[in-house]
Amino acid sequence: MLRRFEIAALLILLSAGQIAACSMKNLDPNDLVENTPVYSANGRFCVVVRWQEGIADFTSVQAGVFFHMDDPAPAEHEDPPPRKTVIAALYETGTSGRRLVAEIPLDINKTGQVLVADSGRYLVVGTPRSCFSGVIAGETLVTIYDSDGSQKGSLTVDDAFTPSDVLQLTMHRIDPDIQLRHESQDREVVILSMPRPREEGKELRNEERRVDIATAAPLDPKRDIYPVPRGYATPADPRLVTRVYDPTPTRCGTVFADPGLVRIDSTSLFARAVRGSLPEFPSVAVKARIRGNVRVEVVVSENGDVLCTRNTPLPFGLDRAAADAASRWKFRPFIVSGHPAKAVGEIVFHFQDLDEEAWQEVLRHSPPSGE
Repeated sequence: MLRRFEIAALLILLSAGQIAACSMKNLDPNDLVENTPVYSANGRFCVVVRWQEGIADFTSVQAGVFFHMDDPAPAEHEDPPPRKTVIAALYETGTSGRRLVAEIPLDINKTGQVLVADSGRYLVVGTPRSCFSGVIAGETLVTIYDSDGSQKGSLTVDDAFTPSDVLQLTMHRIDPDIQLRHESQDREVVILSMPRPREEGKELRNEERRVDIATAAPLDPKRDIYPVPRGYATPADPRLVTRVYDPTPTRCGTVFADPGLVRIDSTSLFARAVRGSLPEFPSVAVKARIRGNVRVEVVVSENGDVLCTRNTPLPFGLDRAAADAASRWKFRPFIVSGHPAKAVGEIVFHFQDLDEEAWQEVLRHSPPSGE
């Protein structure tokens, strides 16, 4: 069993982000404990976050000594009050050694990864992450401080990513990696990097979002990175003839039983649509990861309006969303023997995850939504 001081040491290391937050490590008395310096890319500046207040910068102490792990009977004492801040010490290195530039207090609950710009003017502080979830809506991603200690600005998850991507980042426990990069000799930017979804036959690629280091303002427009839950329609596949509709609504019973209805094949029905409303994707179905198709049979009046619908079932409101969308479709009248006639045919509504390229292809082959 770990002693009290061993547990305290482990918690301090975990909170400091010096070891991966989810990798549990029992401290050995011979392990070295230090406040690890982080250097700028050019090596001119470094920052030391003083998680262990009793250890001087650029030194290390054996865990057994620092945490009194070897004491036969550690004296009981009251735990100190929790700290609200942690000090980030900024140093400049040169031929004559290191020079302390500033000591910047940071909110201990909002301090994770800390980077220093090549200019030494800015500290970029990432928010610590939980083992059990990725980013969440409204959460701060990075906060940027000037070397004088003033806060230049902060960027939230919603500032950088679309609502759909925030949901994907949360569901798949994805934390954007924070880096610094020079866009030119005089301009350094913060880079938020995360893996794109793996595509068949393609190498895994990262997607990046740039952030202005002087203001914490995003430099790239928000656009979907991950496939988005979308609802759309296509003609029914004529090879799929088995249909199990939900019970026909009472008001539509006689409409579907009308012997004068002209059955139109799905491709022809789809081609005569002048307005094809897109179905809403219910949020509960998005969160429950429910995907699928709904076949909707529609009766179209002589004027091209949808009189009634009936549909195959799909849970979490997806079938209702499909039927509601189908009821708002509009068609050019169907002419039989020179006269407009009532017609009946099928539309398939799909509820799937599509990337932007696939979505644009769907829209190119769909009737105008009119919405």
